[in-house]
Amino acid sequence: MDTSTESTPIPKYETTVFTLTPDNFGPNKATLLHARTMKKSDLYKAVLYIHGYNDYYFQHHICARFLNFGYDFFAIDLRKCGRSLISPEQNPYKHYCTDMHVYDEEISLAIEHMNKQAEAYANKKFALLGHSTGGLTASLYALSGPKRDDIDALILNSPNLVELDKTMVQSVLVNLLIATNGSRDIVAGWNGRSLHVSHKGEWDFDTTMKPIDTVRVHGSFFTACRRAQRELAQHGSSIKCPILFMSSDRSLKCDTVWRDEYAEVDLVLNVENIRRAAAMLGQHVTICSIEKATHDIFLSKLPAREKAFKCMFRWLASLESEWLEDT
Repeated sequence: MDTSTESTPIPKYETTVFTLTPDNFGPNKATLLHARTMKKSDLYKAVLYIHGYNDYYFQHHICARFLNFGYDFFAIDLRKCGRSLISPEQNPYKHYCTDMHVYDEEISLAIEHMNKQAEAYANKKFALLGHSTGGLTASLYALSGPKRDDIDALILNSPNLVELDKTMVQSVLVNLLIATNGSRDIVAGWNGRSLHVSHKGEWDFDTTMKPIDTVRVHGSFFTACRRAQRELAQHGSSIKCPILFMSSDRSLKCDTVWRDEYAEVDLVLNVENIRRAAAMLGQHVTICSIEKATHDIFLSKLPAREKAFKCMFRWLASLESEWLEDT
């Protein structure tokens, strides 16, 4: 069960499975969850959540907040991730990809599905919400995805916009995996364990879908991320929709011994670096740093995540005022 001490009831989801283009490892699919808001409006509003690496969608409290704010909520488990793993034989290839643009297929199918839900409305507005590598994927789609013109807002939760800070040993390992197109299980560090109820956190997610002890990494994925990051650095200013960037106010590199401050910082990305990169995206970027937030700001301790929700919905409310003036 995916729950937290926030005691959010799990929303009622409709599930749609997309059959995707197969690759060298066999068939692919993506899984789209959809929860409907009970708040009615002449303007159809919806958000599509895109998870990060070593991750899947389980953040039901985010869904509940969007439903209460009048948005239909969609979340997609990308190919070879979470609910979209076809069989145990695919486990060694979790999150495997050679080009971040491959995810255009399932994101476009999700947006087509969202458009069908909006057919009864005179006007519609869609937002993409991406976390970590999902933020990189969402940004890339907003730049060049086939249905990018349907995206009216881009929300980035600690997006992986620049290459990870690495120790010398980690750099050697990554370069070796890239050179050999190899894959390897590595020690996951404290990020996942700082979140899960079995260790230091409050979130009871499925550790078979989001492992907290070891993580499978692929040289091809590092290469794909680098190419996507370069593409955004060169062309990201062409993103048309307004962008909200959110992250922790501080990063730390963790060691093997737990320290309580690990629960209040980004343990994955250098927030100063990604903040600078985000400022170069699009023409309308809002930067919001959340004090004492974790890498996934919406999994932070309650005071920090409440600040994050307040920042996000205040920004959306401002956008909606503009949207209503245009209708």
